[in-house]
Amino acid sequence: QVDTLGNVWIASLGDGLYLKKGKKFRPVEIPNYPQRMLIWDLLMDQEGHLWIASLKHGVLSWSVEDSSLMVINDQNGLLKNHVHALLEDEWGTIWMGTSGGGLGRYAGQEFIHYGRESELQGQSVYALTIGKDSSLWFSQGNKGLGRLKGRIFEFYNEQTGFEDLTVRALYTDRQGAIWVGTDGEGIMVIRDSSLDRLDRDYGISSPWIRDFVEDKDGYIWVATTGGIARISAYQDEPYKWEYQVKLFTTQDGLPSDRVNCLYRDLEDRIWYGLDGQGLGFIEKDSLVRRVPLEESRARRIVRCMREYTQGHLWVGSGGGVSRLS
Repeated sequence: QVDTLGNVWIASLGDGLYLKKGKKFRPVEIPNYPQRMLIWDLLMDQEGHLWIASLKHGVLSWSVEDSSLMVINDQNGLLKNHVHALLEDEWGTIWMGTSGGGLGRYAGQEFIHYGRESELQGQSVYALTIGKDSSLWFSQGNKGLGRLKGRIFEFYNEQTGFEDLTVRALYTDRQGAIWVGTDGEGIMVIRDSSLDRLDRDYGISSPWIRDFVEDKDGYIWVATTGGIARISAYQDEPYKWEYQVKLFTTQDGLPSDRVNCLYRDLEDRIWYGLDGQGLGFIEKDSLVRRVPLEESRARRIVRCMREYTQGHLWVGSGGGVSRLS
């Protein structure tokens, strides 16, 4: 994440928080917390506070300006301290997805926990997205999907005629469709008037979905364990949507079909991060390029990518952080 001063904040899996200020990196010491904290997610909110989702210590809100710290954990609201995902909505509310402790909501000075008492079927929330109508969509472990609109919950699972899917990725496209990436069951696309399932019958090469991104032309790009799918959706008739899928696999130049993450840069190139074979990008919808990284195995396990200034891509991997120009 980047703060208002242009500093880069970096979370690590087991080595705590780092700050890049100018040309130097330094570890950030958080009082009363271990340096080697395992951090799952970072969020810089609208007011310039850095939110930290951790494995064992709940959620920390760090003021970049005065270094003040607020903690939300199992002592003051959270049911479980293992927090996996963070999301801020348009009103500045912070949503927290926990592993085994349901859903958390922080608005101003008020914290609300949603768990079994709110009829959540699955207590592990690994993915979050905000719908076009400002409703919150969230995964429920292996119990499908949940939706919170206003104060009303809706559940998409076996009990409501859906399926008990394990959801790993959620994405809202510019038309308001909700793209649902599952473990082993392909893609579900939810609209107000339709529910579509995209799997091998549509040409999706693998039903294990890891990430989504949308390009400037409205194509949805999908990271799977069987390569990358580019999907176009069009309305064939009222309440009926059709989909066209183009695949990019090792046969098209990908170094590996196991894709962890995707990122769209300012030039509309689609970058891919692989599980053990580094990264590259696709431009003009067809040309697959590979960008070499250091040859260590850990460096080539790419987990995330961000572009903060034009021409500089930051890459998080199993072996640290790299910056590409």
